[in-house]
Amino acid sequence: MNIKEFKELPRGARNLIIYYTLTVPFSITVDLLPVYLFRLGFTVEEVGIVFSITSFVSLIASIILGVAFDRGLPVKIGMLLIEILESLSNLFYALATKVEHILIGNALSKVGNLFGVSYQVYEKDIYPSDKLEKVYSYHFALPELMLLFSYPIIGYLLGFVFTSVEAMRLVFLISSLSSLFFAAYILKLLPGVFRKVKLREKSELSRELWPVIVAQVLIVFSFSITTGIVLDNYIYNILGLNIFFVIVVTAIASSSSLVASIVAEKINTDRRFQMLILSIIILVVYACSMANLGFLNMSQYYIFGILLGLTILMGFGYTLWFIFHRSYLFRLIPEERRGAILGGISSLTRVLGVIAPATAGIIAYRIHPLATYYIQVIVLAVAALMYMLSRRINYKSNLHTNK
Repeated sequence: MNIKEFKELPRGARNLIIYYTLTVPFSITVDLLPVYLFRLGFTVEEVGIVFSITSFVSLIASIILGVAFDRGLPVKIGMLLIEILESLSNLFYALATKVEHILIGNALSKVGNLFGVSYQVYEKDIYPSDKLEKVYSYHFALPELMLLFSYPIIGYLLGFVFTSVEAMRLVFLISSLSSLFFAAYILKLLPGVFRKVKLREKSELSRELWPVIVAQVLIVFSFSITTGIVLDNYIYNILGLNIFFVIVVTAIASSSSLVASIVAEKINTDRRFQMLILSIIILVVYACSMANLGFLNMSQYYIFGILLGLTILMGFGYTLWFIFHRSYLFRLIPEERRGAILGGISSLTRVLGVIAPATAGIIAYRIHPLATYYIQVIVLAVAALMYMLSRRINYKSNLHTNK
């Protein structure tokens, strides 16, 4: 990657990548939110319940909005709505004095996420098809580099310099105002496209794909009950470390994901199934280690050092799984059915997303801060069995076809 190559990309593609890159520092509010709620006096159990309530609201909103925009919504309007809803969400967080304010803010953010498909549709039109590999190298790398640069700085300032709740409120307020700037950026600097986006795609789940679909949903669920509020609670409330350490974990996970994506490019696609199983083995090792981290008789900083190492392992394993799972899944389905099948998977994941935060919060609060990692080990093992079942079904199907 170099500046000359980047300048050779079409103007619309360059501006979209710059947009993604500039929004990264202000997106830190997503990672700050659990700790912010802890600072306001919420327990991990209460945070989980709040997130589950807002996920349910988002689920209902997805049905209503899907019907309302059945004929489609202009892509740039969808992108603008994301910025507007995020602005309002962060404003509610910044001014929050009651739990109702947090509920409204989080619900607005999750409803905004429903329009996230607008980005994918816009990319299809604005990124040149003959330079996709080059474009996506910048698309992923530049925001990641911005995250690695900006997150630790903001985390350090909030953890060691400006440590009050008011400082966190100011970060949410700045993020809220930044969304107005990015809304103007979308209007002025991103070219218009004619394509429309639908929030409700036809769902289709084929029987022969069920093992792979179940595996994906299980793995996503396993991380929704471990990362986020559970991990933040352990670092902040149990280890007694500050915001800086919470943010460093996010940055480290992001950097290891970048390394994994580079490694994945060099692996032959014929070995996608073996890489799938290897990635799950890596994730099982991670989950087992995390589950037993609380039993180590060490200082908080030594434990955090081990946690960082495990986070690198997790980021690497999860990214490998995501890349090779998507490749494996797409090999099994015709291109014309991908939208419908992905829509069905998304619906299943969204339903589980309603119960995951409350489940995670209650277990972490009532049983043990890291108990959900034991559940993750079991869920990952079942997911591995699902992939093996899928391979067996497809092997028999191929034998039958050849006969």
